[in-house]
Amino acid sequence: TALAKNQLGRHRVEVPATDIPGKFSDASALMGLAKSTESDAWLSLGLMFHLSVLPLTRQLSNIAGNLWSKTLQHTRAQRVEYLLLHEFHARK
Repeated sequence: TALAKNQLGRHRVEVPATDIPGKFSDASALMGLAKSTESDAWLSLGLMFHLSVLPLTRQLSNIAGNLWSKTLQHTRAQRVEYLLLHEFHARK
């Protein structure tokens, strides 16, 4: 909610987890939940473009010595943090 407001200037309606089961009681409430979920997906995509996530993943992959395609496929997701930790420590 804070990222959407600060970075994109858009308001996000937060649905508490305790309210979700009640949304299945009638069609209009369920459609509201579906629209809220779709809005969250669009906000995530907007944040990804605004924060330039893809170029950052490429730079981090290069620093860690990984192939970018492997990083995007999550085949090396656990090792990336470990390799970055050592790389940043070595450049200290």
